[in-house]
Amino acid sequence: MHVLLLLSQACPLLIPVLRFYTFRTKLQARLAMPKTTSDFSKNAETSERMDPGKNMKDEADKLRILSIDGGGVRGVIPAAILKYLEEQLREKEKDKPKDIRLADYFDLIVGTSTGGLITAMITTPRPKEYDPQEQPFSAIEVVEFYKEYAAQIFPPARGIRQKVRRKVGELRRPRFSPKELNIRLKKYFDKRTLSEAITNVIIPSFDINLQLPVFFSSWEGELKAALVKDVCRATTAAPTFLPPVYFTVPSTEDTDDDTEVASTWDVVDKQQTVVDKQETVEKEKKEDPQSQAGNKTRHFNMIDGGIAANNPTHVGITKAIQYTGDNPIVDQADKSSFKKLLVLSLGTGRHRTGYLAKDAKKWGVIQWLRHEGDTPLISSLQNASADMVDYNLSIIFKAHESPENYIRLQVDIPDDETALARLDNAEEGNLEALEALEKELLEKRVYELNFDTGNLDRDAKDNTTFKKALERFATELVSLRKMRVPQRWAA
Repeated sequence: MHVLLLLSQACPLLIPVLRFYTFRTKLQARLAMPKTTSDFSKNAETSERMDPGKNMKDEADKLRILSIDGGGVRGVIPAAILKYLEEQLREKEKDKPKDIRLADYFDLIVGTSTGGLITAMITTPRPKEYDPQEQPFSAIEVVEFYKEYAAQIFPPARGIRQKVRRKVGELRRPRFSPKELNIRLKKYFDKRTLSEAITNVIIPSFDINLQLPVFFSSWEGELKAALVKDVCRATTAAPTFLPPVYFTVPSTEDTDDDTEVASTWDVVDKQQTVVDKQETVEKEKKEDPQSQAGNKTRHFNMIDGGIAANNPTHVGITKAIQYTGDNPIVDQADKSSFKKLLVLSLGTGRHRTGYLAKDAKKWGVIQWLRHEGDTPLISSLQNASADMVDYNLSIIFKAHESPENYIRLQVDIPDDETALARLDNAEEGNLEALEALEKELLEKRVYELNFDTGNLDRDAKDNTTFKKALERFATELVSLRKMRVPQRWAA
């Protein structure tokens, strides 16, 4: 009797241990697999042979997530990929080609920095005075935006005198004024809030006062009341390039139709800095600097989201799972949970120019921030962040027996193309060169990043190109949308 009693008490404790051991065993087996396997293309063929009605409900329950990296003007690369995806959706939806909106095919779109700007553009209805139809940007319009306005937001230095003046000036202030970016954001979004996005949205940024990441979303608390233009300004405020931004958002309990979000850069002809209009705020914060409880207004002091998550794919996945707590996605066993996700992750180009320790050991603050036209510290942080996310997700999706549900498109920028890799290189012809890299990527065979060598490995037995993989992805998006239209999430 005592033995049975002990076993009945111990079983609940043993279950999670056994589950963990099973998961670890499968994970180790997966890690032993060759790293060059092109799972997406192979599994796509297998899925086509399956009974189409067998797992209809499971397919309909899939959460479709689009993630877009940060990367300055290199955002034209994922924008061009989305342009191709949009073309494929139009081709497959021939009965309504004019009604195609990328956001209608995804449950969640998450973007950081320049990716956050793209996210806002393809999900936020434009003001009526700008677009009578109040439609968000199409992908082709986003590409044109980069080509037309990148040089105004990041104006190239002309002549030796201007270059020297900029080099000296950036030792004590950001390289660029946010004036032109502010003008565009105000024109495109005006007083639109995140809650008005046509699908679910997350845009990461980083609060330098709280020293915490902030994941602005279209459905959570007071964050959904933030102005889109403020959030875009926050997530693109890359240190040394653009100044931080300060704004406030009323708390949920204090928000009503007549409440306006306070933005500190409605006057766009002056350079925005964190100290603008903040003196009165400091008085409120002296007693309790960041007491959000009891404080009807939340204060944000923000810089680039790339500090927190330059590749925000994992943010989108965890937030989606967190929100859909009652969704079957979390009610299944570990091995099947990631089968309920369909993820497209877009990079902005990967530049692998390395530095030798014998050279870098002589560097000080200035060299780490600026060296031969590059930004070693920022580039290293962004590469490490983006690659670690890709590394972990590749393992997780394989361990959950659903590698075909995760596709990562990232282009390698040639080692000798340092100028092409710069986040702020808006020189004439550079954006066309970046767009050309996207076209080259689509024609290349599917590959994976080898984390032992740093090389991009291809499966010698598989000739599937990224273009073909993306076309298959579009086919699945169309099929899933016919089964279930993405729904807006509520707080």
